[in-house]
Amino acid sequence: MKLGLASIGGKDSMSGSFNDIDVPPTLVSFAVDTGNANDIISPELKKAGNVLVKFNIEENEYRLPVFEKLIEDYNKITNLIHKKCIVSAYALGRYGVSEAVSKMAFGNKLGVKFDESITERDYFKPDFSGILAEVSAGSLDEVMKSGLNVTLLGEVTDSGKFQFANTSIDIEEMLNSWQERLEKVYPTKTEEKAAKPEENIYDVRKEAGFAPASENKLYVAKNKVARPKVFIPVFPGTNCEYDLTKAFTKAGAQVETVVFKNLNAENIKDSVEEYVRAIKNSQIIMFPGGFSAGDEPDGSAKFIASVFRNPQIAEETNRLLKERDGLILGICNGFSGSYQTWTCAIRRNHRDKGGFSNSYNQQDRQTYISVCIH
Repeated sequence: MKLGLASIGGKDSMSGSFNDIDVPPTLVSFAVDTGNANDIISPELKKAGNVLVKFNIEENEYRLPVFEKLIEDYNKITNLIHKKCIVSAYALGRYGVSEAVSKMAFGNKLGVKFDESITERDYFKPDFSGILAEVSAGSLDEVMKSGLNVTLLGEVTDSGKFQFANTSIDIEEMLNSWQERLEKVYPTKTEEKAAKPEENIYDVRKEAGFAPASENKLYVAKNKVARPKVFIPVFPGTNCEYDLTKAFTKAGAQVETVVFKNLNAENIKDSVEEYVRAIKNSQIIMFPGGFSAGDEPDGSAKFIASVFRNPQIAEETNRLLKERDGLILGICNGFSGSYQTWTCAIRRNHRDKGGFSNSYNQQDRQTYISVCIH
């Protein structure tokens, strides 16, 4: 509250009681904000030759940060991140520099050579407001002149070792020591040799009834387009449409995303018309994943499939598949939606729509399928 920011957290139950303690009626509201992806940095060390520094935040007699100064310093640190002076950072905590720098180094398995002035106490003491940062080699002067309280800790190296005074520890040894404690609880290795996945290319067109096809035959679309257009339908609760747009654009496709608005009948009518137009102008429909209509088995797909059963949308989808030799794809719950859309369009039988459910006998079948898109 001293920072004037919304609390950071997640959902928790407020309906329980414990002995003579009852949870009072409470409203907890969380706010969501956005930021420019170019201004976001990750914590792993980036490059040998960069410098490690610690930003020291002023504390009061109770070891709490002086919040007015903390806000001022954090703003300066944020500004240095935007200027690309700071390329990685980690908020310190109970185990201070020792924990933070280890986790930062594990990412790319880079080493660190600590400055001779750093003591064992500096390395291990708790620090609940300081920031450990990796500064690009050419930006150290600007950081030192920023008005922040800065301690030089050392230099990032490509040796794969932590060098502290006369002690040298290999990064692999540190990583193994960190991971082995929970290895028996959450094993990351197995002695069993995994079966090599089949590398078959499955031709589903024979099952779909488009045209005769032999097994393992690579099918090439009849209607070739230099830059295929991809339609990504966005429903309330779905996500990853931005990632899909980025991936398809990078691959050379044109992408159109359209949100299905369902606040009122007029919105739904307009959305249906927009979807018909988008499908008519596209060669690919790509269903994003997400939690639309819940995340139970077949959850998101129920909403997606109900929309694509609209006669106008279903007719245009059928033309896309049968007349224009188009493609339907889906990811996560969107895959279930793509499957149900496909069965509706091909079989034209809404009652026999297919779907997915839980595997109550705890037996799963997993198969790798190679799909080539030309």
